[in-house]
Amino acid sequence: MDKHSSLLRNLVTNRQRKRQAIAKQSQVALEMLIPACDKVLNVCLSLIDRASETPFERAHPLSPGMFLVAQFLQGVDITRKTILIGGYHQAANLLKQETEILDAMHEIRAGSRMDKRTTKFKGEMQKLGRKYGELNKIAHPTTADVVELFSAKIEGNDVDPTLDIQFNEKLCRDFFGYHSLLVSIFSQELREIMIGTIGIDLTNEEEGLVINAIKTLVNEGAFTIH
Repeated sequence: MDKHSSLLRNLVTNRQRKRQAIAKQSQVALEMLIPACDKVLNVCLSLIDRASETPFERAHPLSPGMFLVAQFLQGVDITRKTILIGGYHQAANLLKQETEILDAMHEIRAGSRMDKRTTKFKGEMQKLGRKYGELNKIAHPTTADVVELFSAKIEGNDVDPTLDIQFNEKLCRDFFGYHSLLVSIFSQELREIMIGTIGIDLTNEEEGLVINAIKTLVNEGAFTIH
């Protein structure tokens, strides 16, 4: 192996170790949030599993929501992983996508959804619209201070760009808390769509699990949009 390949391999290995270390820090910071969010998500997957053998009419007004359900769930794992390993500006983009999908699901139920048009965050979704705007500032290099937050190493009065990935507990809890809020809202949207299209709802046990999980998320500040 030549010197260049060896150096590259060492850099990759060091980055992987750094990500693993940040993931451990994140899991400590999210000790109560992760299992509560997982409970809500598992109930959603259980509901979908029970509904998987029941067809729905494509012409039904709520049927587009069924495909948005699939799209939301396809991205849940990568959003979570990105937050845990400290990829905060990438996570901001993923959280924006989750927010847009939820607003589209809400518009479908409200009968205001139009194809080829971005969502408008109206009514009860306005608070998500405000959070969407905040995430947009983090996801894109619009201001120097935000860029510096993720890519600067500060020593005294000196500031230098750094390739080191940095753990930020506040952003970690804020982002995962918001992700948990979106998963909880998704569970309600999913329930409405399932009832409306194929008449399948949560069992009493599943509903109890969601209620208890949401209580934990509320106590942990997940429902407070910063």
